[in-house]
Amino acid sequence: MAEQTKFEYTSDGVDFVIYKTIKAGQTCWLLADKSTGERRLLNHLSRKAAERRADQIRAAMVKGQAHRALLSNGQWQDVCMAVEILRSAQTCESLGSAI
Repeated sequence: MAEQTKFEYTSDGVDFVIYKTIKAGQTCWLLADKSTGERRLLNHLSRKAAERRADQIRAAMVKGQAHRALLSNGQWQDVCMAVEILRSAQTCESLGSAI
């Protein structure tokens, strides 16, 4: 049976959860990442490695916010329409095939 211990980690104001799991005698550190809109667990060999990955994810989030802030209103409308088209398209279809 697996053991789990939960740790809270804050990277410049962004909260992450890191789990220490022991399976079959081997220690594994799992970083809970929700940056893609869904929760995923990223495996790491050490807590420091999990914390470094959390810092990388936080840095990427800031860069993404800065790039989005540079879009004009027309560009935002294009992005929103593309997202709506993709949401309404059937699974496994690209934007080109959805139009």
